[in-house]
Amino acid sequence: RLYLHEIVSHDKIVNLENPQGPRLKVLRDSYFSPTACFLAPMCSEIEMMWTHASEEDYDINSFIQDGEYDYFILEVYPYNLDEGSFSFFKEPEEWGAMRS
Repeated sequence: RLYLHEIVSHDKIVNLENPQGPRLKVLRDSYFSPTACFLAPMCSEIEMMWTHASEEDYDINSFIQDGEYDYFILEVYPYNLDEGSFSFFKEPEEWGAMRS
């Protein structure tokens, strides 16, 4: 896929033409889509998860720890910053309070 036209909870770009390029793991919002398209030719793999992904559908902590990557990027547009943007940094017992 050359252009990411919408935000999805989890997305992965694999560049078969550059298998030796750096591998990126990204926690992002929608503003990173154009950047991912720009970086794709230079990278071998870009794996991304939306910071507001449903905790029932995706485990952000596992996403962060899974695999070996050359770079980790946390991208959140300033106007998208809110209490829910960083739920993955909270202790598990605090998550119940966030869901209510």
